[in-house]
Amino acid sequence: MKHQVSTNEVALLEDMTTFDQVKRIVASDDEIRQAVGEADMPSLLAALAMLTKDFALIADDLKPPTPPMSSTISPQGGMSVEALTRARDLATRKIIEYRNAGCPFPADPSSEVLDRVVRFIIKPDQDSCIPLLRHELNIPQDVGAPGWTLNDIAPGTEFKVAVIGAGVSGLAAA
Repeated sequence: MKHQVSTNEVALLEDMTTFDQVKRIVASDDEIRQAVGEADMPSLLAALAMLTKDFALIADDLKPPTPPMSSTISPQGGMSVEALTRARDLATRKIIEYRNAGCPFPADPSSEVLDRVVRFIIKPDQDSCIPLLRHELNIPQDVGAPGWTLNDIAPGTEFKVAVIGAGVSGLAAA
């Protein structure tokens, strides 16, 4: 029995074709300011640093403190009120600048840029984790992807895939 593609599956496939595209920001300055006020700042700062290559966004005085292993992670990574205020001002300004520049598509980051941004997020002295994180993030490309496509090795052939597991990764793969 041949599988019929549903409308939902078509929509999902269309969404996947635009996954690596940047949509133009149309929000006003006030809307951007409000969104930044509600955002998780450590994550936003890292993402903006990757996007703009402006490392003032991930300066040492904005890096969230490293909590002890036995503690829970505080909101905003435990950033101080002063650091949060500065971070929000910087992030708002950078997003507005990016919007005003026409939302240019970002170039793939170099390994040095990626490593610098990752070090902002992870605990100090964890450089041994960086290759794993680089692999998991698939930036700038999926290093675990095969170097071939189905059309390269068996043009016109259909195949089936079984996804084992129902965790987040398995569901995402399905």
